[in-house]
Amino acid sequence: MKKSTKPQNLKDIIIILLVIFNFVVSIFAIFLGVQFYIQKDALSHYLVQDLNTDQINYECHRTPSDRCIKEYNRMVDIKRHILSKRF
Repeated sequence: MKKSTKPQNLKDIIIILLVIFNFVVSIFAIFLGVQFYIQKDALSHYLVQDLNTDQINYECHRTPSDRCIKEYNRMVDIKRHILSKRF
């Protein structure tokens, strides 16, 4: 008697395809997680710089000095640099 091997081969193919699909989905999920972490870090860095710029701007208007103006200009340059990297 000849035993049919087609169903077994079909099961093997389906299992292999599911394993490959699972691997691809896992890699994609890791990629999305890394992208989310990078963007969250860049956004929080930008927001901190923005808050610091506002604080320095307020202090410069309150008591203007050369040191204050230099610090404000440095913060504005950092902000421009961050924006140029993102866009």
